[in-house]
Amino acid sequence: MVSADRVGGLAEPLPDRAHHGVDHTGRAGSGGPGAPEGEGGPHREAARALTIDKIKEQLSNPARLLDSVSLVEEIHRQVSTLRPAGGGGQAAAPIVIMGDVTGDVVGRDSFVGRRGGGVDTAEPVARRVAAPVLAGFRGAFVEPGSAGAIRDRLARPGLVLLAGPRGWGKTALGMVLLAERCQGEVYEFEPIEDLLRLPTGALKAGRGYLVTDLPPHVLTAARGADLHRLDEEVTARGARLVLTVAGAGAAAKPCQLPVSDHPEPRALLLAHLGRLLAAERVAELTGQHAVAELIEGSCQEPFEAAALVRLAEELARLDRGVGVTELAQRLTVRSKEELRAWLDEVSSPDRAFLLCVAMFDGLAYGTVVDLAERLDRLTTGRAAARVDGPPHGRQARCERTRTEILRAWSHTPYGRVPTEIVRLRQADHRPWIVDQLWCAGYYGRPALLRWLRELGTHHARPVRGGAGAAVGLLMSREFETFRRAVLEPWAAGDDPAGREAALVALGVAAGDFQLTGAVVRLAHSWSRSGEWQLRRTAARAFGESLGHLVPDTAFEVLGELAGQSDPGGVFAISQSLVELARSADDALLATVVATVESWATSHRAHRRHVGVYGFLQLCADLCRPGEHSAPRLLQWADQGAEPTLALAGLWRRALIDPLVNRPARWVLRWWAQSCEGDTAATTALARLARSVARLPREVEILRRAALTWPDADPPATAAAAAVLDALSSPVRGARP
Repeated sequence: MVSADRVGGLAEPLPDRAHHGVDHTGRAGSGGPGAPEGEGGPHREAARALTIDKIKEQLSNPARLLDSVSLVEEIHRQVSTLRPAGGGGQAAAPIVIMGDVTGDVVGRDSFVGRRGGGVDTAEPVARRVAAPVLAGFRGAFVEPGSAGAIRDRLARPGLVLLAGPRGWGKTALGMVLLAERCQGEVYEFEPIEDLLRLPTGALKAGRGYLVTDLPPHVLTAARGADLHRLDEEVTARGARLVLTVAGAGAAAKPCQLPVSDHPEPRALLLAHLGRLLAAERVAELTGQHAVAELIEGSCQEPFEAAALVRLAEELARLDRGVGVTELAQRLTVRSKEELRAWLDEVSSPDRAFLLCVAMFDGLAYGTVVDLAERLDRLTTGRAAARVDGPPHGRQARCERTRTEILRAWSHTPYGRVPTEIVRLRQADHRPWIVDQLWCAGYYGRPALLRWLRELGTHHARPVRGGAGAAVGLLMSREFETFRRAVLEPWAAGDDPAGREAALVALGVAAGDFQLTGAVVRLAHSWSRSGEWQLRRTAARAFGESLGHLVPDTAFEVLGELAGQSDPGGVFAISQSLVELARSADDALLATVVATVESWATSHRAHRRHVGVYGFLQLCADLCRPGEHSAPRLLQWADQGAEPTLALAGLWRRALIDPLVNRPARWVLRWWAQSCEGDTAATTALARLARSVARLPREVEILRRAALTWPDADPPATAAAAAVLDALSSPVRGARP
């Protein structure tokens, strides 16, 4: 979506490089967070007028809403390719940033999840385990013999301690059994150092909570009375809490159930192969003598679930008809000792090139060379010598750096064009190379930090995304260093490109479970900053980057920001609401709509404006004109009277709001175009229109809007007829 990034005395369009649904913000009008809405005088009125113009501009063209590239795709791509998969359980599926939101809206001017005191900096954070992750665990789960007793214990709420040797799949066991009992409502706490600080008061009935790899000394320090009290508190909340700890040192602890056996190794390996390959391919692969020997040898070794999962992933990469020679070589190359020795032999220019390839997977070769030269120039203080000519040609460089050049297509404003991209031959080396080049000290840290900071405002979006992902990955090494030197300068900058890179970094850093709590608290602190740039970055961060991990906190922060006198913040908040609603289940959608409804009925003008505009953004984003089906919100509302009344009330406010009534009619037309051709959808739209039209004025607004639909492109004749027929029932005072 294209929007202006300046709302103030001088308005200028957002640069093309940052138009992909990232910031949509303007400069703060007056005052700081929480400034009274009545202050500001002429400046506030001017900012308000410009805000109205920007709303009309954004909603004037469906393509700007419907063809925008979301930040969601960039974060998902970076998390899935750069963040190494976890190796502690039976399933190594990456945690996709998706989730569910629950909460109640109480009163006319409240918002979901609000608390008076903000985020406790010492309180552990629990994030929701996404449905695809749970599906990955269930799809490859092999039940050990001790699972029956644990399943029976989880039939009732309370605390369960799972103790057993490391690598026996306790995390997968707890995750799957909690998901069975709690209908997929599973939340995982960040690593904790004190059991007494677990926020039991925030646990919710029917949910399952998991604390993995509890340090043995933490459990040893906990008294039996403390565990009994924790069990009572969890039971009183109607929740289930599973703690996993390596070893059997806590045999005498209350609430402990031993994991006395591990899954059968061969069954576990084949289960993961079955998750990755078709059954016929698994049978063909395991029928090869060399593969069968490799599997048999691996199953004879001391059991470690993560090692078997890695072997299954490597076997799945084998092409049809190829033996295990290449696999053996790949496993040898993957050893850290061999990789370190190889990295030490790479020259400085090639090392800079290699780092750029690892950071920017699939980037054009020429762009990678330019970025590498800039890094080499910063670290050596001299211009880098080109090494592309004979005898240092491109292929020779690729051999030295274990990379390859491929032909691909690049998207430009003028269509697709062929290009040459460069990639690592072993894509799973990417995170290791980035991490090693930072930790080994090949480059001076000030120069490398400066280079990363510059890349955050690069004109190419893939470069910004790669820089953000690298910073997010390296924050697990030195959180404070990267926060001060790179992340906060991006987040607090005037350039929206830098703020986009900060969002990617936050999303990747939050993928490291040890950092989730710190990242959430950092973004929350930005929401209360006096700098408008940090507040806008926080508003966008609690959309796709963090919102699905900590939904309650996300709604708390967005609600606080919605109540501030910040004209441009409406765009950032609305976009985050849209990201929270995409691919949502009914529970998430109900909470998003309830939140928007509470804002739209607020007695505060700015929050009311954010609610109405956010609602239109949701309606526009969750609709595709011409797809011959009901928009997502209409499908949700058609399930009962209460959702229909909520949606009708929001449409009523949007259609009569002096700021957005015209864009509201455009979005309603898109809904009609989407429903056209589907009888059930047009009938649902007609029922909604009848619920909206309570007064003669509302009937007339809807009637005039529907009369224009047959002439639209594409036409919505059937939808118009259904709505006009529904509106034909007499309403007192309506025109004939």
